[in-house]
Amino acid sequence: MIFPLSILLYIGLPIWMLARGWPIRAGAAMIVSALLPWIVWLSMIEGRLGPGAGIVMMLTVLMLILALVPTAIGTVQAVVRVVASRQKRGD
Repeated sequence: MIFPLSILLYIGLPIWMLARGWPIRAGAAMIVSALLPWIVWLSMIEGRLGPGAGIVMMLTVLMLILALVPTAIGTVQAVVRVVASRQKRGD
């Protein structure tokens, strides 16, 4: 039940945030929603994880790497804004 919710949050929430112009927050939301199943599963499971945990871990890493794209875009936008405002002031 938590995995479909996580995928819905991973796709829907960043789209909404990107439409509002919040790319860094969209990347953070993607990171949190990618790690959500692990937080729930690790809090409920005692002992060793099953054999499919490695595959799910690799998919989680891919989701986390994909989350870096809007974060990088937002960071570049913020740096460009700061540099442009400093050039306007003449600093």
